[in-house]
Amino acid sequence: MINVIKVLIAGETDVDKLVQLVYGNTKNKQNGKLKEALSGNVKEHHRQFLEWSMQLYVLYEKKALNNWLAWKKYVVNIIL
Repeated sequence: MINVIKVLIAGETDVDKLVQLVYGNTKNKQNGKLKEALSGNVKEHHRQFLEWSMQLYVLYEKKALNNWLAWKKYVVNIIL
């Protein structure tokens, strides 16, 4: 779903392309509900909000990784 958000931020509006990003080439999973959910009117302020949300997501992912690495280093030091 991250890829869908990225292309929405970039301005993509083609619902079929968005659905393709989620399901790839597996046509049997496309029951229409996702297509219906993705068809809407995404305005510039929606894209801006998505971009800010993506920036926060990336920041939190980095912080989580750094915390995990620090915890791992701490545990290894205790074991050794």
